[in-house]
Amino acid sequence: LVEEWLGECVEPGRIILSGDGSAGADVPFDFPNGWVTTFPNGRGIFDFVVEKLPRLGWGKSIDELLLARRNLEFQIYSEVEKEHVLPNIRDGFDSVEDFMKIALSVANRRKSRTGTSLELNLASIFDDEGVHYDEQVVTEHRKKPDFIFPSAESYFHEPEGSSKLTMLAAKTCCKDRWRQVISEAQKIQKKHLFTLQEGVSPNQLVEMEAGGIQLVVPAPNLRAFPKDWRNRILDLSSFVELVKGKQILP
Repeated sequence: LVEEWLGECVEPGRIILSGDGSAGADVPFDFPNGWVTTFPNGRGIFDFVVEKLPRLGWGKSIDELLLARRNLEFQIYSEVEKEHVLPNIRDGFDSVEDFMKIALSVANRRKSRTGTSLELNLASIFDDEGVHYDEQVVTEHRKKPDFIFPSAESYFHEPEGSSKLTMLAAKTCCKDRWRQVISEAQKIQKKHLFTLQEGVSPNQLVEMEAGGIQLVVPAPNLRAFPKDWRNRILDLSSFVELVKGKQILP
């Protein structure tokens, strides 16, 4: 229930605090004034984040860039949300139905944001790194892998098992949903799954490996995985280098 409300994973040992301070109190940048009257879509917030945290001049890894952007994006979203939701809360409600209408609207908007945020973050980094890809390609049985490398055209023209092809699924939380990835992009035997989830159990990692899935996680998150598994999990930088290497094959 907590994850449904937050719109993201909740991991053991993670502390989440939510206050009702003034807008912008936790954000190092002022967001556009128009967002106070019209709630921005996910693309609008993400583009603003990229403007504040561009790839050019970033002195750390792309793994850390993704996490920094995600953190700033969440901060900005939370402040914009306060501007739109707190007045309704402070005014009170005349009925349970009115309360539920606002609560469901907030929850659904959070789910929508987190559902697109990770893909936007990854696509931006792939663009910056010069990686060729297509998104949401319809493959066998109407499945839509999040990313196909190098392109949809290559996927349909290359033979099954071609070393030139790679796929990447993106799930903020993999949990039991990683099983869905097994049936995606059937021409590609090894599936890659990017996740922000920490604390995946050894048993689940064994199941994933048996299902042909290799995890990709931000490098700082690797410390949350069992030591004997860390060298079998890719960080984002390593995954990008893997794909780049394939794209220069003759």
